[in-house]
Amino acid sequence: YCTKCKLHHNSTKVLRIWSSPRFLIIHLKRLIPAGKLRMFVDFPLYGLDMSRFTCTKEKKIDSKNSMYDLYAVVNHIGNSFGGHYVAFVKTCQNGKWSWHCYDDDHVYEIEEEHVKTSTAYMLFYYKRGCFNYSLEFLSTKVKRALREPVTADVQDILKAIDEQQMNDESQWCSIM
Repeated sequence: YCTKCKLHHNSTKVLRIWSSPRFLIIHLKRLIPAGKLRMFVDFPLYGLDMSRFTCTKEKKIDSKNSMYDLYAVVNHIGNSFGGHYVAFVKTCQNGKWSWHCYDDDHVYEIEEEHVKTSTAYMLFYYKRGCFNYSLEFLSTKVKRALREPVTADVQDILKAIDEQQMNDESQWCSIM
């Protein structure tokens, strides 16, 4: 139905992403009423190229600014009636990047080849060259906050991050 001419016409709906967001969250729809989809989804740890989904005003593909690297995965273990969540997060300690598993109050290092699992539920990517918050800075502060009582310094840092994220809300994109 055309709202201008008030007549019914065949139509095509088009969705274009004009610029790629700084952060990309991909939600894998695994939970269904009949149970859980347990199929392994192969996702890239580095170099997720979103250029075929992004175009410029001239309707050309924007390939220079659409590469993403994974920095976290949330895994769901269980079924649609209940379960447990475990997160894999890329962190930096003493200048060395590594993956860590966050399982309730247990945190331990894992090898990169174990990040891809059939229980992956949410994937968190950041755009190359556009990561304003240093992963090293955040991971150090968050780790300290998890180990120690929340101090005024940590509260100030988390408040500043929240405010920045609210300002950058238009830079986030979630795909479900």
